[in-house]
Amino acid sequence: MRMILYLVMALIISLFSQYIIADVRPQEITQPVIVTGKHLSSLLGKDINRLRVFAFSDNKFTVIPFQIDQRTAGGNWVWDVALKGGEIFDTDDPPGTAVFDANDQLIFMLRDIGSRVASPYVLLKADLILELDITDRESGLRGWVYIAYFQGTPLIPIDFALHNISPR
Repeated sequence: MRMILYLVMALIISLFSQYIIADVRPQEITQPVIVTGKHLSSLLGKDINRLRVFAFSDNKFTVIPFQIDQRTAGGNWVWDVALKGGEIFDTDDPPGTAVFDANDQLIFMLRDIGSRVASPYVLLKADLILELDITDRESGLRGWVYIAYFQGTPLIPIDFALHNISPR
């Protein structure tokens, strides 16, 4: 809970995007940044399959690895494949959908943050963009990521990692 309070310090709404100032305390740069859905109110109810997280560096946006961990209304984690008694769908979501809820978590790595860009809408052409301002309190490292929601644009599915449980 305390990490979440450190993570999101303020919410500023501007003409072009919603700014979120996050303050994280990782032990090293490989630590994850975790943002709970309640701090990303503009994304609530959005299809999680239409979200992407970008960093800006070398004069271009790049999709960075991220994950959304869904939780049920009862606080249980939602799994793609559940073992005995596990949840395989989010009870907060309408049947057959996967939407971002206040209790879900967006996670990305601190090492993937990038530079700030003045007009993200011009470059990304997304329907909604949130700019997250990230600062590591220990090292002073500061950077930005952009969460983009694409309502009508077909997206290429992105899998950053797959787990194969079959024996070798």
